[in-house]
Amino acid sequence: MNNQALSPPAALAGAAVLKLKAGDTVFQAGDACDNFLFVLSGSVRVDMISLSGKSVLLYRIGPGQSCVMTTSCLMSGRDYSAEATAETDCVACALSASLFQEKLSHSAYFRELV
Repeated sequence: MNNQALSPPAALAGAAVLKLKAGDTVFQAGDACDNFLFVLSGSVRVDMISLSGKSVLLYRIGPGQSCVMTTSCLMSGRDYSAEATAETDCVACALSASLFQEKLSHSAYFRELV
């Protein structure tokens, strides 16, 4: 595995690096949104449970991508309304909500990344 590919972009300095196993829950509906997530390797699946109880795929997050729902929740102050599961072993960055807000306010590069 190429270590350079697993290094977080400079805009994510201060982020914790998370290692997830396939099948790990990243977040569930109703959870507070505490971190901005950015996938470095692997794949995360984001699903919503329909009123009939069936899982509906919303989107997948791959390397170099962030979670749209997480970004929306951080900006609106709302809890998650869906669930995310690691489809494969993953490496991701988790930037705290407070650091996310700070970087959003002070870094044009970070705003563009988001």
